[in-house]
Amino acid sequence: MFFNKKSFCARVPGLLLLFLLIQGLEAKTQTSIDSVFNRQVEQAVHQADAKKLAGFFHPQVELILSGYQGIYSKRQAQFMLEAFFKENQPVAVLHESQTANGSSYFVLCELKTRQQTYRFCYLVKEENRQKFIYQFRFEKK
Repeated sequence: MFFNKKSFCARVPGLLLLFLLIQGLEAKTQTSIDSVFNRQVEQAVHQADAKKLAGFFHPQVELILSGYQGIYSKRQAQFMLEAFFKENQPVAVLHESQTANGSSYFVLCELKTRQQTYRFCYLVKEENRQKFIYQFRFEKK
């Protein structure tokens, strides 16, 4: 199984290369990494504001969180994040890296809670001049 050997975030360099190759094959309009958008997302995580965070999600978002993995509605994802933040109160969020290609970009961060340190990563795509998070995951570091 993919997650048993190494966590997804630990495989980021190889997956980023694959992501960039796939994205490079598609002809899309170029987007830039939106630092304001990223700061707002990371601030919502730091404040444990699941409602605000879910507001950045695409209506159908892939969420990987504490053993749950699937495609969820924004509302379902919000409830799952509320439960996660209730058990994992954030202490600090550190922005680690980001990469862009075509109309999407990928961001990797670290979340320190009172109990555990997590890596979280998210994939942002632009649709009709609006940015949405299509994939969001937390994994223990």
